[in-house]
Amino acid sequence: MKIQLKQIATIKEITVDIMFNKHTNELSRLVQYLELYDHYLICEEDDKQLKISYKDIFYIEVIERKTFVYCLVKVYECKEKFNELEGRMREHGYFRINRTCILNLKMLTSIKVLVNSRLEATLKNGEKMIISRKYIQEIKKYFISKKEGHYEK
Repeated sequence: MKIQLKQIATIKEITVDIMFNKHTNELSRLVQYLELYDHYLICEEDDKQLKISYKDIFYIEVIERKTFVYCLVKVYECKEKFNELEGRMREHGYFRINRTCILNLKMLTSIKVLVNSRLEATLKNGEKMIISRKYIQEIKKYFISKKEGHYEK
C-alpha cells in the first residue's frame, strides 16, 4: 500500500481518495475505519459535554436507566437512549452482547467458549465481558462476514 499526503491550504475538510484494482476485505475494513473518524457521541463529564469518537469506545452499558460509554481510561454518561444507540451504531461494528451492553467488536482480542453456552470476550484493555446465548449468532455472523476474530474452544 502506498500512502501520499498533500497539504492544500484552500481545502476546507480532509478528503481521502482510495485507488485500488480489486475490492478486498482489507479495503472494506479500511473504509469502515475511515468512516468512523467522523462519527461520535455527545457525552458528559462533570458539567462538560464532550465528543467521543466511535473508534475510541470499548462498550456502552445501561445501568439503572442511565447510559454509560466506556473508553480506555474514562467512563462518560450519554443522554441518548440505549436502544437508539444500538440501531445507529450497528453498521459501525457495535453489537449487543447481553441485555445491558453494546460492544465495539473492533476492541476484541479473543473470544472463548464457556461451558454454559455463553462466550467470554476479552477486550484490548484486558477486560472480560460475557456474551449471552441470545446474541451469539449475530456475533458469529459478523466474524464470518469479516473473516476476523479468534474463537478458543
